Amino acid sequence: MSESENRLEHERNILGAAYLRPSCIGEIVGQITADDFLQPAHRAIWATMVDLWVKEESLEPGIIVERVNRAGAAEPLAALGGAAFIVELPEECIVFETLSYHVNKIRRASQRYRWGQMLAKLAARATRTEETDEEFLDAIGSEVLRMMLVEGEKAQSSKEKTRKQVLREVVDAIEHAHKNRGSHCLGVPTGIADLDEASRGLRPGQLVILAARPGVGKSALMSQMVEHAAQAGAGSGAGRSPECLQRGPRLASCHDLPTQLGARADRAGTAGPRRPRRRR
Repeated sequence: MSESENRLEHERNILGAAYLRPSCIGEIVGQITADDFLQPAHRAIWATMVDLWVKEESLEPGIIVERVNRAGAAEPLAALGGAAFIVELPEECIVFETLSYHVNKIRRASQRYRWGQMLAKLAARATRTEETDEEFLDAIGSEVLRMMLVEGEKAQSSKEKTRKQVLREVVDAIEHAHKNRGSHCLGVPTGIADLDEASRGLRPGQLVILAARPGVGKSALMSQMVEHAAQAGAGSGAGRSPECLQRGPRLASCHDLPTQLGARADRAGTAGPRRPRRRR
């Protein structure tokens, strides 16, 4: 099977997964765009599916065909079978667990294609006799910089979340808080009652900065918090998030030696089976 045939197969797998389970569109919409698809009909189908998903409309074959035809891709779609091709898309989806594999394949193939186009453009430009070597080298630098900026923007957009994803996370957090409203601590407890009551525990995604003068006990306080976090993980964890129970605490230091951390933990009674590590 040729490289282009492989790429088309990956595209059909993604389209089939999106048609069969539209919710998966939200997982990959920021990772690839319609321009990453090689086949014109695939490109138009994906753009239509994303548009319907964003508007929370049904991905009906008739609607997809109508939108694709309106986008000017009627002929490429007809060559694939028209509405019958849309209906048969689920047969192309093997398992949803491999979806990220197909997405990565398409993204990388599209990236190589764009770099190949740039190199071909520069190769054609190299034959021009009216340009000086300095001008040609400047053109190479400009094109490479432009491509790097484009790829950087695409990489950044792949990390951004859609509004639907953010809202879902907010709703889940509200439901979790409501479900456990009887507990004053929803996250990892610090062992300090007032702090736990104010923060409701340390939760994923938070960055907490503890600032004070040297020698006042910041490291000792952190060791104490690690001990309570470890105890929370060993307990039943009623009213706490699953993340508190599945991940053990970690203590890192930018200035203390491992022996110093270990000695402090021994004195506080927080030393566990793992050796403390100094971050370099």
